[in-house]
Amino acid sequence: MHRAGSDSYQRIMSYFQPKFWLGMTASPERTDGFDIFNLFDHNIAYEIRLQQALKEDMLCPFHYFGITDIEINGEIMNDKTGLRNFSYLISDKRVEYILQQANYYGYSGERVKGLVFCSSKKEAQELSKKFNARGYYTAALAGDASEKHREACIDLLTKEV
Repeated sequence: MHRAGSDSYQRIMSYFQPKFWLGMTASPERTDGFDIFNLFDHNIAYEIRLQQALKEDMLCPFHYFGITDIEINGEIMNDKTGLRNFSYLISDKRVEYILQQANYYGYSGERVKGLVFCSSKKEAQELSKKFNARGYYTAALAGDASEKHREACIDLLTKEV
């Protein structure tokens, strides 16, 4: 229910009138202040936090690095400006910045492996092309992808070399 606070999700939820809502999310505390718990009448079937899930071997260890905003042509790139200025989201300057940050933070194993969350399918496709042009093996993956494409992306992410 990560997106449950959005207007589009709220319209869908307002349309249906079930006796009971069941939601699942990995991010109940949101930076936008939306109260996910209240949305589901504080019914919590099960809760486990990241550190506990790692301790219980439910997840593999990982590193998460949130890359800070970058300024391009005097404008700070963030969720608001990025959506308005698509060309900045896929600019060479931003791509180089992302790669510099990956090298700065480092990685485990023989090569950089990771996920980049994008604001749109088009952004994911364009960034993938630009990363590939710089020698990184990447693929854009969206919700409408075929099972075959998903498997290929998983193989690309998990193979050693």
